[in-house]
Amino acid sequence: VSELTGKKVSIAKEVTNYNAEDFAGSGITPKANYKVQWKDAEGTVIQEVTPNFGETPTFTGTNPTKTATAEKTFTFNGWNQTEENGNVVYTPKFTETTRTYSVTFNGENATTLAYGAKVTEPATPTKEATAEYTYTFDGWYNGEAALVTNYTVKGTTKLYAHYKSSVNSYKYTLYDADGTTVIKTDTVKYGTKVTPEAV
Repeated sequence: VSELTGKKVSIAKEVTNYNAEDFAGSGITPKANYKVQWKDAEGTVIQEVTPNFGETPTFTGTNPTKTATAEKTFTFNGWNQTEENGNVVYTPKFTETTRTYSVTFNGENATTLAYGAKVTEPATPTKEATAEYTYTFDGWYNGEAALVTNYTVKGTTKLYAHYKSSVNSYKYTLYDADGTTVIKTDTVKYGTKVTPEAV
Protein backbone atom coordinates (compact mmCIF):
# COMPACT_ATOMS: atom_id res chain seq x y z
CA VAL A 1 0.00 0.00 0.00
CA SER A 2 2.86 2.39 0.76
CA GLU A 3 3.88 2.21 -2.91
CA LEU A 4 0.58 3.90 -3.84
CA THR A 5 1.35 7.06 -1.91
CA GLY A 6 1.30 10.10 -4.19
CA LYS A 7 0.12 8.13 -7.17
CA LYS A 8 -3.21 8.26 -8.94
CA VAL A 9 -4.95 4.91 -8.79
CA SER A 10 -8.13 4.04 -10.62
CA ILE A 11 -10.39 1.51 -8.93
CA ALA A 12 -12.39 -0.46 -11.48
CA LYS A 13 -16.13 -0.39 -10.87
CA GLU A 14 -16.36 -4.15 -10.56
CA VAL A 15 -13.67 -4.36 -7.90
CA THR A 16 -15.42 -4.71 -4.56
CA ASN A 17 -13.32 -7.17 -2.55
CA TYR A 18 -11.08 -4.68 -0.81
CA ASN A 19 -11.06 -2.98 2.55
CA ALA A 20 -10.66 0.71 3.21
CA GLU A 21 -7.72 -0.22 5.47
CA ASP A 22 -5.84 -1.43 2.39
CA PHE A 23 -5.50 2.20 1.37
CA ALA A 24 -4.46 3.59 4.74
CA GLY A 25 -1.75 6.20 4.35
CA SER A 26 -2.02 6.19 0.57
CA GLY A 27 -4.04 9.41 0.31
CA ILE A 28 -6.56 7.49 -1.77
CA THR A 29 -10.22 7.30 -0.82
CA PRO A 30 -11.83 4.47 -2.78
CA LYS A 31 -15.40 4.94 -3.94
CA ALA A 32 -18.19 2.39 -3.79
CA ASN A 33 -19.36 0.94 -7.08
CA TYR A 34 -22.95 2.16 -6.71
CA LYS A 35 -24.88 5.37 -6.18
CA VAL A 36 -27.18 6.35 -3.36
CA GLN A 37 -30.26 8.32 -4.36
CA TRP A 38 -33.02 10.04 -2.45
CA LYS A 39 -36.31 10.71 -4.20
CA ASP A 40 -39.27 12.93 -3.44
CA ALA A 41 -42.92 11.91 -3.33
CA GLU A 42 -43.19 12.20 -7.14
CA GLY A 43 -40.16 9.98 -7.74
CA THR A 44 -37.76 12.77 -8.73
CA VAL A 45 -34.18 12.36 -7.52
CA ILE A 46 -33.45 15.18 -5.07
CA GLN A 47 -30.00 14.05 -3.93
CA GLU A 48 -27.47 11.61 -5.33
CA VAL A 49 -24.02 10.62 -4.10
CA THR A 50 -21.40 8.00 -4.85
CA PRO A 51 -20.28 7.18 -1.31
CA ASN A 52 -16.77 6.47 -0.17
CA PHE A 53 -16.14 2.79 0.37
CA GLY A 54 -17.47 1.74 3.76
CA GLU A 55 -19.26 5.04 4.27
CA THR A 56 -22.96 5.40 5.05
CA PRO A 57 -24.10 8.63 3.37
CA THR A 58 -26.78 10.81 4.90
CA PHE A 59 -29.44 12.99 3.36
CA THR A 60 -28.58 16.67 3.67
CA GLY A 61 -31.53 18.26 1.91
CA THR A 62 -34.97 19.35 3.05
CA ASN A 63 -37.33 16.53 3.91
CA PRO A 64 -39.79 15.93 1.08
CA THR A 65 -43.45 16.80 1.31
CA LYS A 66 -46.57 15.36 -0.25
CA THR A 67 -49.46 17.49 -1.42
CA ALA A 68 -52.57 17.11 0.69
CA THR A 69 -55.81 15.93 -0.87
CA ALA A 70 -59.36 16.75 0.13
CA GLU A 71 -59.32 13.53 2.13
CA LYS A 72 -55.78 13.25 3.56
CA THR A 73 -52.80 15.20 4.79
CA PHE A 74 -49.32 13.66 4.75
CA THR A 75 -46.49 14.03 7.26
CA PHE A 76 -42.95 12.89 6.42
CA ASN A 77 -42.01 9.84 8.48
CA GLY A 78 -38.61 8.63 7.30
CA TRP A 79 -37.36 6.64 4.34
CA ASN A 80 -37.93 3.29 2.65
CA GLN A 81 -34.78 1.69 1.23
CA THR A 82 -34.92 -0.20 -2.06
CA GLU A 83 -32.54 -1.14 -4.85
CA GLU A 84 -32.86 -0.01 -8.45
CA ASN A 85 -30.37 -0.94 -11.16
CA GLY A 86 -27.74 -1.75 -8.55
CA ASN A 87 -28.15 1.57 -6.77
CA VAL A 88 -29.48 2.19 -3.28
CA VAL A 89 -32.64 4.27 -3.46
CA TYR A 90 -34.49 5.94 -0.63
CA THR A 91 -38.14 6.92 -1.08
CA PRO A 92 -40.07 8.91 1.49
CA LYS A 93 -42.58 7.46 3.92
CA PHE A 94 -45.58 9.51 4.99
CA THR A 95 -48.06 9.23 7.81
CA GLU A 96 -51.59 9.81 6.55
CA THR A 97 -54.16 11.77 8.53
CA THR A 98 -57.80 12.01 7.55
CA ARG A 99 -58.86 15.64 7.30
CA THR A 100 -61.78 17.05 9.26
CA TYR A 101 -64.24 19.73 8.22
CA SER A 102 -66.79 22.02 9.81
CA VAL A 103 -70.47 21.35 9.11
CA THR A 104 -73.17 23.89 9.92
CA PHE A 105 -76.92 24.12 9.37
CA ASN A 106 -78.25 27.66 8.97
CA GLY A 107 -74.94 28.93 10.33
CA GLU A 108 -75.48 27.30 13.72
CA ASN A 109 -74.46 24.25 15.72
CA ALA A 110 -71.11 23.77 13.99
CA THR A 111 -69.75 20.25 14.22
CA THR A 112 -66.44 18.85 13.05
CA LEU A 113 -66.55 15.61 11.08
CA ALA A 114 -63.97 13.51 9.26
CA TYR A 115 -63.87 13.37 5.48
CA GLY A 116 -66.31 10.71 4.27
CA ALA A 117 -68.46 10.80 7.40
CA LYS A 118 -72.21 10.94 7.11
CA VAL A 119 -73.86 14.15 8.23
CA THR A 120 -76.84 13.76 10.53
CA GLU A 121 -79.58 16.16 9.62
CA PRO A 122 -81.16 18.18 12.42
CA ALA A 123 -84.88 18.22 13.04
CA THR A 124 -86.92 19.58 10.16
CA PRO A 125 -86.95 23.36 10.54
CA THR A 126 -89.95 25.64 10.16
CA LYS A 127 -90.43 29.21 9.01
CA GLU A 128 -93.13 31.43 10.42
CA ALA A 129 -95.87 32.34 7.98
CA THR A 130 -96.62 35.93 7.04
CA ALA A 131 -99.92 37.50 6.06
CA GLU A 132 -98.98 36.84 2.43
CA TYR A 133 -97.10 33.53 2.48
CA THR A 134 -97.01 30.13 4.11
CA TYR A 135 -93.66 28.30 3.98
CA THR A 136 -92.96 24.59 3.55
CA PHE A 137 -89.48 23.14 4.16
CA ASP A 138 -87.97 22.00 0.85
CA GLY A 139 -84.61 20.54 1.91
CA TRP A 140 -81.08 21.69 2.74
CA TYR A 141 -79.25 23.79 0.16
CA ASN A 142 -75.59 24.73 -0.13
CA GLY A 143 -74.14 28.17 -0.73
CA GLU A 144 -74.76 27.83 -4.47
CA ALA A 145 -78.49 27.40 -3.83
CA ALA A 146 -78.40 23.77 -4.96
CA LEU A 147 -80.33 21.05 -3.18
CA VAL A 148 -78.05 18.71 -1.24
CA THR A 149 -78.98 15.04 -1.36
CA ASN A 150 -75.63 13.43 -0.48
CA TYR A 151 -74.77 14.23 3.11
CA THR A 152 -71.26 12.78 3.01
CA VAL A 153 -68.57 15.22 4.16
CA LYS A 154 -66.26 16.22 1.30
CA GLY A 155 -65.15 19.60 2.63
CA THR A 156 -66.34 22.54 4.72
CA THR A 157 -70.12 22.26 4.55
CA LYS A 158 -72.57 25.10 5.05
CA LEU A 159 -76.20 24.12 4.60
CA TYR A 160 -79.21 26.39 4.64
CA ALA A 161 -82.87 25.52 5.01
CA HIS A 162 -84.84 26.13 1.84
CA TYR A 163 -88.58 26.70 1.75
CA LYS A 164 -91.29 26.73 -0.86
CA SER A 165 -93.70 29.59 -0.45
CA SER A 166 -97.39 29.59 -1.22
CA VAL A 167 -99.64 32.61 -1.29
CA ASN A 168 -102.24 32.55 1.46
CA SER A 169 -105.93 32.52 0.58
CA TYR A 170 -108.62 34.42 2.44
CA LYS A 171 -112.38 34.15 2.57
CA TYR A 172 -114.39 37.33 2.21
CA THR A 173 -118.08 38.10 2.46
CA LEU A 174 -120.01 41.02 0.94
CA TYR A 175 -123.13 42.29 2.74
CA ASP A 176 -125.85 44.64 1.64
CA ALA A 177 -126.53 47.97 3.30
CA ASP A 178 -128.28 46.42 6.26
CA GLY A 179 -125.08 44.61 7.15
CA THR A 180 -126.78 41.25 7.53
CA THR A 181 -127.83 40.14 4.08
CA VAL A 182 -125.01 38.26 2.34
CA ILE A 183 -124.47 39.30 -1.23
CA LYS A 184 -121.42 37.17 -1.98
CA THR A 185 -118.91 34.92 -0.29
CA ASP A 186 -115.67 33.87 -1.98
CA THR A 187 -112.06 32.81 -1.33
CA VAL A 188 -109.24 34.64 -3.07
CA LYS A 189 -105.46 34.87 -2.92
CA TYR A 190 -103.73 37.47 -0.80
CA GLY A 191 -103.45 40.71 -2.75
CA THR A 192 -106.47 40.08 -4.97
CA LYS A 193 -108.58 43.20 -5.46
CA VAL A 194 -112.19 42.69 -4.47
CA THR A 195 -114.81 44.92 -6.13
CA PRO A 196 -118.21 45.25 -4.43
CA GLU A 197 -121.00 44.08 -6.67
CA ALA A 198 -124.15 46.09 -7.40
CA VAL A 199 -127.24 44.79 -5.67
